[in-house]
Amino acid sequence: MDRTIESAFFDIFKQGGIASMCVEILEVKYKLNKSLLNQIAGNSDWEEFYTKTLPNQIKQRACDLNVDFDSLFTEVGKNLSECKTNPTEFSNYCLSLLSPFVDFLRKVKPSKHRERERQMKMDNVRLLLDSGIDEDRELANDIQSRVEVMIADWENIEKEFRTISKKHTEIPTEELGKYFEGNYTETIFAELMRMLKDYAIGIDWILAQIGVDLLNLQNDGGIYLIESRNIYNYIQFAGTTKIAQRVFDALSQNGTQQQPDNETPQRNKKQPSFRSIIQYEDKERLLGRLHKLIDGKQGADVGAVLLKAKKEKYLTKCPNEKEYVSEFTLVGSWAAIKKYLNTNTPTAEGNADNIVIF
Repeated sequence: MDRTIESAFFDIFKQGGIASMCVEILEVKYKLNKSLLNQIAGNSDWEEFYTKTLPNQIKQRACDLNVDFDSLFTEVGKNLSECKTNPTEFSNYCLSLLSPFVDFLRKVKPSKHRERERQMKMDNVRLLLDSGIDEDRELANDIQSRVEVMIADWENIEKEFRTISKKHTEIPTEELGKYFEGNYTETIFAELMRMLKDYAIGIDWILAQIGVDLLNLQNDGGIYLIESRNIYNYIQFAGTTKIAQRVFDALSQNGTQQQPDNETPQRNKKQPSFRSIIQYEDKERLLGRLHKLIDGKQGADVGAVLLKAKKEKYLTKCPNEKEYVSEFTLVGSWAAIKKYLNTNTPTAEGNADNIVIF
């Protein structure tokens, strides 16, 4: 198995690569990492490192960003073909296409990539509440308050990095030179995000050809390159949106990933999927609208949207927790959402009636 081109691309995003250098500079410049800021506070050597030394290292290694994606995807396709007869090797290889990006994504998209961390803290809260002891209840409330602050911090960090990656595209052409000179790291970061998006779309398409759904694979690995699919991004591979939609619809309808030869039947168990309960003709349009209404929200706000989507027959039913987290980031607890999915509850009905899907 030849992984020469893969490895060169992965090195960009691994710890110590250009991507991690950019993130560190931006964390300091935009005050996004409190522990790092406390560590370097008042230290002139650190200031010199982040304002001069590290940016210069990025400039020296900028040539690493010249990636031939056609060759990269060809290499990946050959490797998938080589290992498809070995179930373990095939599974490990598929996950290895995601794992190099985990450190980078945990910093620039923490809301979903640190979900396990949040879940562990909330599990502790539930255990303390179940004990029935007043002191435990106080501790549970304290932990929950800190978790809420933590989630808010993650959302702000993610929003800031998203703003940084888009900012340079809004600069007038005649001012690009001046902007680039003063915001070199931001420009490189924006390019990194574009490259990662192109990689995700290409890998998603390649895997779909052999019956592997990247959305399911991401859930298995806890690493999320894409949140949802915009079918127009796949025209470059499929030729038309109709062909691309047919490929991904087949994945959704099958509800399983095609496994390599000799795979056991148990591995073909159907995975919960939010997409499987959508009955609106344009799935991507509906998903885009639901993400806009749901992302970053919890409890009654999410329940109202889901209930309204069910009432207006955009969904065949209200999702269960596994179906929900296959598409959306769970903020807070599922129980807080679930109690607002009941059509017999006046409050839930009233909240849903205030929602406009389309």
